[in-house]
Amino acid sequence: MAVDIRGMAPLLQVFDMPTSIKFYRDALGFEVVTTSTPRGEHFDWALPQVNGVELMLNTAYEEDARPPRSLT
Repeated sequence: MAVDIRGMAPLLQVFDMPTSIKFYRDALGFEVVTTSTPRGEHFDWALPQVNGVELMLNTAYEEDARPPRSLT
């Protein structure tokens, strides 16, 4: 029996959610459909969508465990 797959949303781990949202939304034209904190500015998970394509963005680190950004 074949499985009828109608979509797929890969999960991408991101280092900096605000920067990632800005890139996907402002540079690539994605709309943020939902987040882990509806109506909040700070969230750890988001579902951006454009032209039927969905992605899931998740922070790679909890806020208190995030390493400093490397300059190299």
